[in-house]
Amino acid sequence: MTVKPVPPARYLAIAAMSALGGMLLYLPPATAAAFGLPEVAAKAKQLSQKPYKKPHEVPKKFQKLSFDQWDSIKFRSGAQLWPNGNFHVKFRPAGYLYKYPVKIDVINTQGVHPLHYSPQMFNYSKKKLGTELPKNLGFAGFQILYPLKSATPGGQTPKCQSGKPTQAHDQQAGKSKIKPNEVLSFLGATYFRARAGCQVLGLSARGLAVNTATNSGEEFPYFTHFWLARPDRDSHAMVLYALLDSPSITGAYRFAIWPGSPTKMAVEAVLYPRSKIQKLGMAPLTSMYLYGQGRARPPGYLYPAVHDSDGLLLHAKDNQWIWRPLNDPSSLSDNDFYIQNPRGFGLMQRDRNGSHYPTIPSPYQHRPSAWVQPDGQWGKGHIELVEIPSPNENNDNITAFWVPDQPPPAHKPLRFGYTIYWQGNKPPRSPAGRVVATHINSTKSDNTTRRFALDFKGGPLNGLKAGAKVESVIEAGDNGKIVDSGLKKDKYTGTWRLQFSVKSKDGKPVQLRAYLAQNKKALTETWDYVMPGSS
Repeated sequence: MTVKPVPPARYLAIAAMSALGGMLLYLPPATAAAFGLPEVAAKAKQLSQKPYKKPHEVPKKFQKLSFDQWDSIKFRSGAQLWPNGNFHVKFRPAGYLYKYPVKIDVINTQGVHPLHYSPQMFNYSKKKLGTELPKNLGFAGFQILYPLKSATPGGQTPKCQSGKPTQAHDQQAGKSKIKPNEVLSFLGATYFRARAGCQVLGLSARGLAVNTATNSGEEFPYFTHFWLARPDRDSHAMVLYALLDSPSITGAYRFAIWPGSPTKMAVEAVLYPRSKIQKLGMAPLTSMYLYGQGRARPPGYLYPAVHDSDGLLLHAKDNQWIWRPLNDPSSLSDNDFYIQNPRGFGLMQRDRNGSHYPTIPSPYQHRPSAWVQPDGQWGKGHIELVEIPSPNENNDNITAFWVPDQPPPAHKPLRFGYTIYWQGNKPPRSPAGRVVATHINSTKSDNTTRRFALDFKGGPLNGLKAGAKVESVIEAGDNGKIVDSGLKKDKYTGTWRLQFSVKSKDGKPVQLRAYLAQNKKALTETWDYVMPGSS
């Protein structure tokens, strides 16, 4: 399956924003030269001691290519790396939004070798482009393909909700052979996307976020150089390295990838700030939310929901789980969740009901969730959620990341690691009940009052009868007043619905939290939301 790159409006919206889960995963011995993160870190450190130098740009006429023109340049299948192994690598040409070519080296048993760009690597139409591909255009990035059938233990085929195998099969010599599909791509700035076995590409991750949602404006670091380590032919894991550069910081990254259900990525990073950074965003995730089930639909939209992710899930060290439904705000919204040493956080796609979404080639119900699990203790800081107003679904208007209380001073290295789990139908969740829907309406007579209906289900709620003594706990900020509330179990679905109304005393946003409890013990995760103001 070929997935088209993100359309340009997504990057314009982003610009406006100005240890492995309790088990050890064995990575086979690399059939490669002695090259690793220390070598990339040495380059990053040396680079940080020099003034920032803006990277070379492709010719202006290639920066002005339309998306369709750029996308018409197809990589020749015969030019891909390692065609006989489990992992295949295809490359995308620079141009269009990707004006800074990246360097790519290949690591194998013979050493470290640069991969040289050539126009002969691509099929293209001179008539459509209006020109020939130049000899020095360079690469924008690459895609990694893998036969996902062998990504799970025992070679089991991942299945989607329909129960049908994700991949098509070819009949060769009477045997069924699964086709390699794209599981990961690195394209533009420090963006990368991956998917689980039965998913389609959706939200993105980034290497780093610098000064996001600040008055000074966001700085976008770039991965300028990649090193791809050739895996053994039958390997189910792959390693690559990347060098990061920007005016205020450099960095070295190691990515270890295990495709499957879920697809796992272990990330190690060493950063070298050139100067003091106002806000450093670690392990950033970026997604799209326009509207969801239980919310008002924008004019012209017929379906109940349009989003790549519908909530931010947080796991604190005290085992508290917090669910924050996403929102398309009327103005930029920036919320902080202060959690010392977080156990994990992620942008999740909980609503998997296909009838809620438009019928499109890449349906939203099959977009992955992404869960970040820190390695070790990250200390004091907060998880920040930034939401940006968006007129349509073409904009990535949501981002979440970890911000340490004390950003590293200039010239002092910062080392950290984490694992991203790109999940399908079984993402991380609290063992307690969870929020399965959030319904919000304004009252007709008073725009400072809103009506909420929260649906809870699962965990200890499953064993409770409709008449069980369950209490609701609703908390509002000092400027909010709970007008009324009620809790009832739907005997047909097993869902507990909590309904309540909230009035803003001053017309300003109101911080809200709610959960269900029994004998003062929480039965569910905590629902967290900021009710917008009336103006």
